[in-house]
Amino acid sequence: MSTLHHESILETCYEEVMQEITETGDIAMMNSDDIEFAVRQRFESMCQ
Repeated sequence: MSTLHHESILETCYEEVMQEITETGDIAMMNSDDIEFAVRQRFESMCQ
């Protein structure tokens, strides 16, 4: 996959994670490192 494709996947993962944690109210308990970790986990699971 190209770098551009990876960036697109990462952006999608970020948007999904942000939507989920906003809807569940978990956003108040998460810092930027927690969010980045969740996004990376989702990205890695999608790329396998």
